[in-house]
Amino acid sequence: MGSVSTDSERAGAAQLVSAQSAPAPQSAVVRFVDDHRAELIQRVTLVEPIADALKHLIQDEAYSNIRAARTSQEKMRVLYQALHSGGPVLKAAFYTALYQKEPHLVQHLGAV
Repeated sequence: MGSVSTDSERAGAAQLVSAQSAPAPQSAVVRFVDDHRAELIQRVTLVEPIADALKHLIQDEAYSNIRAARTSQEKMRVLYQALHSGGPVLKAAFYTALYQKEPHLVQHLGAV
């Protein structure tokens, strides 16, 4: 019975540490997205799959404008406008989608 209590205490402590450290990674991700804006605009090629992953977080008009843009660079500029208005939560979701779709680019730029 004592081990159940200890396991519960460990789980509670792990949740507390996790909750306390959660903002730091998000701020690092936001900084990554902001700091690498120019390079990401130039180098991301899979913009539409990334936008698809974010569709539930961005406005329909922004999503349509991304799809309508002619080049990857134009698509990324429109996506960055949406990221700016979406704040840290959207930027964190963008980073996750970017890492899933173009992991080598993220790693090359110094993944968080």
